[in-house]
Amino acid sequence: MADFELRAYQKEVVERALNRENVIIWLPTGGGKTRAAVYVAKRHLESTANAKVMVLVNKIHLVDQHYNKEFKPHLGDHYKLMKVSGESEEKDFFGIVVKSNDVIICTAQILYNALINKEEAKHIELSGL
Repeated sequence: MADFELRAYQKEVVERALNRENVIIWLPTGGGKTRAAVYVAKRHLESTANAKVMVLVNKIHLVDQHYNKEFKPHLGDHYKLMKVSGESEEKDFFGIVVKSNDVIICTAQILYNALINKEEAKHIELSGL
């Protein structure tokens, strides 16, 4: 896995996340939010047994973009990744996808649907991750 460094301002915005605090990373367009998220995800996966990472985006095209341009190149050799959107078949068995992958990139709507769905193959509980 190729290591990569963050810029100083990116290190500053991820510092609290690396200390296991819930944070929202806010940077302007092109500021490296996705790169910072990959860095945090990588550190979490390396330091936590049986870790899971779920990346939520608000647009279908961002699922592919995040997966193809940042997460797959930096994490794909060592972790199981899956992208799920309303356009993918995996949404129909999202509960199974979550259990069998380390990193899931999906729209927020996919997560919401999985939380309220009672079918075992589609449902997830965040407390069980």
